[in-house]
Amino acid sequence: IVGGGPAGLSAAVYCGRANLKPLVFMGVQTSSQLLTTTEVENYPGFESVLGPDLVDKMIKQAEKSEATLIFDDILHLDFDDGKQLFVVESSFSGVKHSKAVIFATGSKSKTLDVPGAKEFWQKGVSTCAVCDSKIAKNKKVVVVGGGDVACEEASYVANIAEKVYLVLRRDVFRASPIMEERVKKCKNVEIIYKSNVTKILGSKSVEQVIINKNGDEIVLDVSGLFWCIGNLPQTDLVKHLCEINEQGYVLKYNGQKSSKDGLFVAGDCSDWEYRQAVVAAGAGCMAALECQRWLEDKQ
Repeated sequence: IVGGGPAGLSAAVYCGRANLKPLVFMGVQTSSQLLTTTEVENYPGFESVLGPDLVDKMIKQAEKSEATLIFDDILHLDFDDGKQLFVVESSFSGVKHSKAVIFATGSKSKTLDVPGAKEFWQKGVSTCAVCDSKIAKNKKVVVVGGGDVACEEASYVANIAEKVYLVLRRDVFRASPIMEERVKKCKNVEIIYKSNVTKILGSKSVEQVIINKNGDEIVLDVSGLFWCIGNLPQTDLVKHLCEINEQGYVLKYNGQKSSKDGLFVAGDCSDWEYRQAVVAAGAGCMAALECQRWLEDKQ
């Protein structure tokens, strides 16, 4: 299993309980986006839980299920046609061979490196309006982006926020016409074209966002900012093994199967629509069950 987020650890629990002796490559530093999230309030069973604490509980459950967690980075993943085995080469753990692989490396949200972006991360700055909706509740916020994701997030936030400023870099949307029309119908969404965020200000949390519009500086008094400018699926390791779409996501067939026999996929590295921890965990479960059946059929 490649990946130490909700998808990989969920798969680890199910594979371990099925006595498949899973090796879980977590990375030298576990890169799950949950680790950069403060309070998680939309994961079933937890009214509120810190992202790192939720990951820690998943790790302990995976270990209790007799999965072996390896905190090491994979350098190369390939398939030996002669031996009919996957070959996994890591930084410190040498070379491992496996009949099957569950790939669950997730994705990284794109952000802009402007003053204040790092300082106020999870203090009003986020990449997920659904996850961090409390930032927007009855407040004024900024959503940055002009694609489908930005329109969807802005439309969602508009239902709970006092006002939403949708900041576009260009003078037109990149979104599909239906998504553009949806966000334009939101009465409390103000669209600001041909603009860029230049600075994020505040004391303990976000208080102002500075944007540049045609050379003019505009100060927006807001409580939060959501980057919605795209995601980077972490799929470089398998691009030579299976089909990847134009955005870099692994394509799935008949559940969680990739186009490569024996290579299963789960989580945000193959999900460009939902990108939620609970969805990733469910996909990890599905990948594990499908992997178990596939291995049984091969015996």
